[in-house]
Amino acid sequence: DLSLREIDSFVRNVPIGALDFLKDCVAMNTAIAQEGLQQAYGMSIGKSLYEGMGQYENEERYAMALTCAAADARMGGCVLPVMSSCGSGNQGLTATLPIIAVGKVRGLSQEALLRGLSYSLLVTIYVKRHLGKLSALCACSVGASIGTACALTYLDGGDYTHICHCIDNVVADVSGVICDGAKAGCSLKIATGVSSAFRCAMLAMKN
Repeated sequence: DLSLREIDSFVRNVPIGALDFLKDCVAMNTAIAQEGLQQAYGMSIGKSLYEGMGQYENEERYAMALTCAAADARMGGCVLPVMSSCGSGNQGLTATLPIIAVGKVRGLSQEALLRGLSYSLLVTIYVKRHLGKLSALCACSVGASIGTACALTYLDGGDYTHICHCIDNVVADVSGVICDGAKAGCSLKIATGVSSAFRCAMLAMKN
């Protein structure tokens, strides 16, 4: 029942020790992403994106590759665990791995990374609360991508107004993406959502 402004205030002011549990999220979700980059699961979307670039050629593409690789592995039968969000493994991956990727590329401090993750996860929960437990919409590309976009805007130095602009942008971009069931193709929608998050955060920071 938190408001968006309360979430923003929490992320900026909570004692960093309260977010220590998210270190487990980093380790767990990174492990399955690496598995998806190394092995051929499902449509191998993440692996294909990764092999088509220099490792850190572009942080958006790296974030897409890492996130999709984890989803490829998960949907392809990999038994490694993931840290979920709102009861969904793929939402958990989409809300966290792009932020983990950016943290690695930019060399963010652990505090910045944990605050970014908390922003993404809390906004994802906030959006999902309004979408409902079951929806015709893809909760990864329509829900978790909003959380990711907000976290990216926060990490870029955005204030609450920038965050609001960012949400408007993502909704304008991906609001029509429907869920057609859990399968290998989920990675395609996740790639769309992650790409949108980067694009919409960039536009928000330009007002």
